[in-house]
Amino acid sequence: MIYTYGDENSYDAALEEKKAKNENVHKMGRTEYLELTGAPYSGGAVWETVEEVQAHIETLYCDGYAIYEVEGEWENVYRKKGERYYRLEEDRVVLGKLS
Repeated sequence: MIYTYGDENSYDAALEEKKAKNENVHKMGRTEYLELTGAPYSGGAVWETVEEVQAHIETLYCDGYAIYEVEGEWENVYRKKGERYYRLEEDRVVLGKLS
């Protein structure tokens, strides 16, 4: 399994809205062109364990984040030089929030 974090209010609202429409929320993977910014996007940050993502959240010194489970196995991820986490190569479905 793969784990990520996000703004709890935003992620929960998106999950609820998409569920009502029988659709999925996706964590974005790497892309050469992101329409929103007109620039490349490196892919969403992901971790292999809940403990790793929790440790990262604690370094942010902010409230309001939660951990979410992302569909897939630990494959098609990569690490950018100097980063302590991995990034998705391709879009993956966000399954839900861990309690």
